[in-house]
Amino acid sequence: MAEQTYPSPPPSLSIRRAGVTIRLTPEALVWEDAVTVSHIPYTAITDAEADPFPAYASSLRVTVRDTGTGHPSVYELLCSPRDATAFATAITAQIPRNGDAPAASARSAVTVSPRPDEPPLLERCEPQELATRVLLMLFTLNSLGLIIFGEWFWALMSWCGFIGWYAAGALLTLSVNGIRSAWLVLTKGVRMEARYSHTETRRDAEGNSTTYQIYTFTDPDGSAREYTHIPGDSDHAAPKKTRTIRYVPSELHPRDISSTFEVVLAFATTPLLIAAAIFAGAIGFVNMPGRLFLLIIG
Repeated sequence: MAEQTYPSPPPSLSIRRAGVTIRLTPEALVWEDAVTVSHIPYTAITDAEADPFPAYASSLRVTVRDTGTGHPSVYELLCSPRDATAFATAITAQIPRNGDAPAASARSAVTVSPRPDEPPLLERCEPQELATRVLLMLFTLNSLGLIIFGEWFWALMSWCGFIGWYAAGALLTLSVNGIRSAWLVLTKGVRMEARYSHTETRRDAEGNSTTYQIYTFTDPDGSAREYTHIPGDSDHAAPKKTRTIRYVPSELHPRDISSTFEVVLAFATTPLLIAAAIFAGAIGFVNMPGRLFLLIIG
């Protein structure tokens, strides 16, 4: 059997999302959830991939061999496309290069241990999660202030303020991500032709199934890659034999633009999203803290 070779140590990547923290170490992928910490040696990993989802999100999926320690066979986390593709690429580069699985005696086991005490809030929260918590704190303080002034109606309307500010932040984030993605495709994307390989049906932890169409292509460096397409109602029955995509090497994330519709749509809808964000923010300001501010200065 050919001797296994290993690449240089992986980059120091980490993701914190929905109570889960994952990071790369020289020896293993560390996956922390609310209860446990799993140390997953690279020799125990069979595959790592980033599946795109709508609304500029991707699912990072890591498939693990059974090492006899009762761990899951698949670890999955929904995160940003940049994080998912960077992690999938880095993990794939750490898997032993020869095509044979390590011998059972040489295969390191996945270890699962209880999660230690939680780190400080600023270290374990994603920016959007932290912003939501701050917004909830302001909503609570605003409501209590209005109750002290006897403004029960406006205290209830604080919910409109919370929703308004939350919607404004979400719309602005969506518009910035859309413009950024479209700009990368236009300025750095390389037009490639991907050929249909097969269709897969995958189930998440809740048992919901999603159909994916898998396309293969060769990137400018000569490496074989896969593009995962989520079909719409029109192409479930007969997948296209080929798809024209734009591969953005700096992002390691291929984007399906069989027409220019996606790029045009991103630029066309951005002013509408910004206008909607301003409107939502205005509603939020009137209810939180606008009314309370008027009572204080009045």
